[in-house]
Amino acid sequence: MLPVKTAVIIIGHDSDANLSLASRALSDHFDSVVAVDWSDPLTSIPAAVSFLPIVDRTVIFPYCLELNETERDLLESAVREATTAQPEVDVRLAPHLTFDRRLVDLIEDRVVAASNESSAADNLPILTVEARGKATTFTLQDLLDLPDRLPDIRQHVPDRSGEAIGVGTLLSTVAVSGDETRATFKSGDDFSADVDLEIARKKGWFVFWLDGQPLPARYGGPVRLLIPGIDDRCANVKSVDRMILS
Repeated sequence: MLPVKTAVIIIGHDSDANLSLASRALSDHFDSVVAVDWSDPLTSIPAAVSFLPIVDRTVIFPYCLELNETERDLLESAVREATTAQPEVDVRLAPHLTFDRRLVDLIEDRVVAASNESSAADNLPILTVEARGKATTFTLQDLLDLPDRLPDIRQHVPDRSGEAIGVGTLLSTVAVSGDETRATFKSGDDFSADVDLEIARKKGWFVFWLDGQPLPARYGGPVRLLIPGIDDRCANVKSVDRMILS
């Protein structure tokens, strides 16, 4: 039996940046995916169905946690209109997200991350720099006390916000041998990024403060590395807790 070719129309609010992210992610699993805005489903859904390439089945997926009776009726009407306009297309309406046990793990991750966020009053180390076999730790207050802080990283990275300290400024407080050429940025035990030390020193920023508070975990806190001008995942590392010079 040949696999069923399936297209997905994901409907949500255009103002939600996650809609486009979800659409791109689903593209890895289905033959065709298109996102449409919720504002006028009676127009947007039939138009999207006619736009999609020929497939065996087209599924409408409401990208939301709540769907009232009026909204569901509207979507069902849109499906009927699309089917009437193109009777050869099998159009179906999928259930919206609602509650799912698989969401519990995700919710737990978010709650634990928020619970573990640091405050300046905690005075706990949030970043460790290792050089010459010696570890130097920095608390939030240590970072706040450093000179030459950047008021907003947006000056260098337009789609990011937050107060930052230059990697070079931070390294000026650490004893180094001068022979180091690499900087390895670690995020827990799961990820590490290896960067040329001079690039990190001259261009790198540690974002750690946002709107008068520690950078939240949901934005990559407590410390997030950004290296503007480098199109590489090593230039954007969330939740950095160690920097190792070698």
